[in-house]
Amino acid sequence: MPSATDDPVCTTCGVPASSQSQISDLEHQVQVLTEQSVDALNRLASYEDEIRQLRMQRNAAQAANTPTPTPVDPQQQHSYNNSVDSSASNGYGLNRFASFRMGRKPSAGTSTNQSVDLGDLQSQLAKETQARVEAEKKAETLNAELEDLSQNLFEQANEMVATERKARSKLEERVAVLENRDKEKSRRLEKIEGAMKRLERVKTLLAPPSPPT
Repeated sequence: MPSATDDPVCTTCGVPASSQSQISDLEHQVQVLTEQSVDALNRLASYEDEIRQLRMQRNAAQAANTPTPTPVDPQQQHSYNNSVDSSASNGYGLNRFASFRMGRKPSAGTSTNQSVDLGDLQSQLAKETQARVEAEKKAETLNAELEDLSQNLFEQANEMVATERKARSKLEERVAVLENRDKEKSRRLEKIEGAMKRLERVKTLLAPPSPPT
């Protein structure tokens, strides 16, 4: 890492260029993790939409499997009542009709197909539910990692800025001390030069006159 004397300092914020580069890298890492978290949330929303559609399909299939009562024609009902009345003496017609009505069963192929379709829907729903749970866990993990990393990055950036400011403050103090020393030396040199000039004038005044040639 370059020293405080070699590292250029930004005139606007007072932060060294090396610290600005490191802070930019940390901000880029935070941005990448944020994009990953947003992508995970989007996938989670997509899973929720698919699960909602599968539930609607399952409900529709269950509604289709539920038998609906067949409307009875009034004329047929009247004929049926007359038939029952005419055969009530021996009970044969009523028992035969009841056994015929109660003995009807749905075809095996239709029941099997409906069971297979419902089983497929339930299997898909279970898979999508598991995928949703995993996506939620992954999103929570990414969010926690993002928060921890962001906090660590900002703490490191603050520490770096504080360290650089301390180094800069010490450098400025050192420069101020050196400048004061230079000023003191300049004042001493001026005094010495003034004393030398006065000494030269005194020597000139005290020197004997030169003999005539």
